[in-house]
Amino acid sequence: MRPVSEPLGWNATTMVEAVEQYPGGNAANTSIALGKLGAPVRILSLCGADAAAVFVRGHLESAGADCSGIFTTQSPTSTAVMLIHPRGERAIYYHLGASGDPFPEHLPLEGGAHFHLAATFRMPDLRKRAPAILAQPRGTVNGRLRTTEQGEVIADRYGHTAIAERHLEPQLAYARLGTRQCRRIRGVINQFALPFVPAKKRSASTLQKCKTTGD
Repeated sequence: MRPVSEPLGWNATTMVEAVEQYPGGNAANTSIALGKLGAPVRILSLCGADAAAVFVRGHLESAGADCSGIFTTQSPTSTAVMLIHPRGERAIYYHLGASGDPFPEHLPLEGGAHFHLAATFRMPDLRKRAPAILAQPRGTVNGRLRTTEQGEVIADRYGHTAIAERHLEPQLAYARLGTRQCRRIRGVINQFALPFVPAKKRSASTLQKCKTTGD
């Protein structure tokens, strides 16, 4: 609503020039802008089963954004009330709503060339997962895990089953793979892990074998 030049007073009515409704939020604003520019874009977010969600989805779809990554929760769609001063200054009242709910275990990140992450301070579940999501090499999606290592450390980290599991455990948790995928990856570790060889006795052929089996 605008303009609001005076502080709101209790038990009083403040007249404003306009009260308008817009879709908002970093994800929605970025998706709408990219969609209008003709870029293929898919938005990942949370919403409620309410009129606000229908309103936001309508604007996103009309801009050409793919809304298949918007998940519905039991909470109402996040809403903000913004007071705009004639000088352009803003005061925002924000209701967290669905943004405070957890995302599904699997996030459909496959197929994208770029990943824009924003507003994690308002989404506690995404805030915990964001660093690991951004750190994953391209291809760490859809029940698969890809990791990038320097050749000289492969045998150190993956040449012994216990050490390999300890090193991969955080990545498995960060990637939020399902239980079945985690078991399958651990099975691969157990199948291909090389007997531990002291660094002084490790040969180039051992390193090459690690490179071949560790991908």
